[in-house]
Parts: sequence; C-alpha cells; structure tokens
Amino acid sequence: MGYRCIFSEANYRATASALESSKVCKISNSFIFSHIEESSAFSRELLNRMGREISSAENHHHSFVRKNVRERVAESLIILKNKSSIQVPQGWKIGIKLNRSELASWVGTAKENLIRTLAD
Repeated sequence: MGYRCIFSEANYRATASALESSKVCKISNSFIFSHIEESSAFSRELLNRMGREISSAENHHHSFVRKNVRERVAESLIILKNKSSIQVPQGWKIGIKLNRSELASWVGTAKENLIRTLAD
C-alpha cells in the first residue's frame, strides 16, 4: 500500500483501516531502491504489479465513464459478492461492512442517488 509514492516522492492521499487484527510494517525507501538495484527478479515483479495496477485503474476509469449509476452499483455489488460473500438461504451475504456513504463514494455518486438506486 502506498509504494507508488516512493517513486513519485509525493504524499499518499488515501488512508486504510484494518478490518481485522493485523500486523503492519513500514519498508524504507532505501530498502526498496537497494533491492531494485540488486535483484532483477524483484524489479520485474514490481514493474508487473505496477502494470496490473495501471490496467485496473484504466478499467475502473472506463467503467466509470461508460456506465450509469445503476450499472455501477450493480457491478460494485457483484464485485463485493465475488470477493467476500457467503451463500445463505435468501441469496448472498456480503462479508464487508460498508455504509451508504462509503458505497456511494466507491460507485461515484451521491449517497441519496445510491439509496434510490438500491431501493429500485
């Protein structure tokens, strides 16, 4: 999380909250740069990961531009279902707790618009 800032020398603009007990460590810039210089395998893996992130960001951008709110809400619910759900007799239960504001932010709409879309 936040490794892009190592290369751009910018501050990371997001925050994260652990959903369960976690251990967190900070890896210094000097450690990363020394491994880039010493290990071509590490460098390739880092570039591959960055490429996948760029691809994912492009897909998200295109999805946001091309789809209306109803389609984005549906897609987001499907992603949540596929990533963290369990099947229950009534259908599926998503294992991540998001409030309406968080889901609206993820979908890229106002909370009120999200509520109307979900009600429909």
